[in-house]
Amino acid sequence: MIQSLLKNSGIYFAGLTLSKVLNVFLFILLARLLGPSEFGSYLFFLTLLQLITVVSDLGLIQWFQKEAHNRATSELIHAVLPVRATTLIVSLIVTYIATSLTHLLSVEAATLLLILMIPEAFLSVLDGYYFHLNKSFLVALKTAIESALMIIGVLLFKSGIHFHTVAYIYLVTTIVSLTWYVPWKRLKGLTFPTLAKQANILRSSMKYAYLIFTSFAYARGDSFVVKTMISNTALGMYGAAYRFLESLSLLPTALSHNLFPVSSKEGAVTAKHLKKITVIMTVVGVAVGLVLWLGADLFIGVFVGPEYAAAIPVLKILSFVLVLFFISAPLSTVVQSSQYIQQFLPWGVANTATNIGLNILLVPILGISGAAYSMLITEITGLIINLWFIRKIYA
Repeated sequence: MIQSLLKNSGIYFAGLTLSKVLNVFLFILLARLLGPSEFGSYLFFLTLLQLITVVSDLGLIQWFQKEAHNRATSELIHAVLPVRATTLIVSLIVTYIATSLTHLLSVEAATLLLILMIPEAFLSVLDGYYFHLNKSFLVALKTAIESALMIIGVLLFKSGIHFHTVAYIYLVTTIVSLTWYVPWKRLKGLTFPTLAKQANILRSSMKYAYLIFTSFAYARGDSFVVKTMISNTALGMYGAAYRFLESLSLLPTALSHNLFPVSSKEGAVTAKHLKKITVIMTVVGVAVGLVLWLGADLFIGVFVGPEYAAAIPVLKILSFVLVLFFISAPLSTVVQSSQYIQQFLPWGVANTATNIGLNILLVPILGISGAAYSMLITEITGLIINLWFIRKIYA
């Protein structure tokens, strides 16, 4: 089981590595061309889009993977896509009203956000379909193609580029992805279930929705706090460091995505399996974290640029967070796919609330380093929570 899991994770990791290499190049390119303030504006726009997509998915990706053990794939596709279309319509209406009332974005940016929500909705929910078919490399390929097209577009329009221009380029890449990523042959005979049937599906998927939204709020809440309490420029600085953390957390991401459909089947992952996986991830995590800590000055000063020097101490703090990402990845995946998911949710919510509370407390005092320290503290508490539930699962 471990060899098969590591093989699938390795293939996915290789694909993610390619996409992340391109993504790192893209973010370095954007950081240099846009400058801290405009780069911060784009990061905020992208975070809003990701937030809306995650909330509107309502756990359907994880529901698909869980149900795939008992139901035909074609049946699930015909169930998931209409439900996601319904949640998309609702999210478009809510987002239009919210952006009109709050003026968080310019009219042009808000319009782009609404249009982008449409392709992103289906690209996102179909990830679960490809993970179930053990075709996770296609998920990575999608990201790689999008990053490559983004780079080409940014280079073509780099003269006087604005974050709105980048958003237009992103829209084109998502439409291109949609043309080949959707399994069109599977859509033959697609009909819309009644609202009652859709509601039943959503009731089943909601436990995953709470969990995924909590995870997203945990990972992105700091960005909202930094922008609100300091500035777009500060968010650009913090985002420069955080993007390196995301890029180097490829392996735990790959493992989690491939482990979830395995561990969701009761008894498939034994305590012995989990121990071996966790030991491997810990050793690799310490090595990668050390590279990030030692190379912080190089990564920021040389690759991103001297104007982002304030991000160097942040990146050093996040190197410790990266080690904890590696250790927690297999543990959290097993917990989240177990029968203890309902019991775990309040603890996950509490840890996310603690993270956001610490950000609100520490960011005004320590600046963007306060956001990094908040992440480090709650990664430690999150690891403790996961270990406690692992003991219950294998008791």
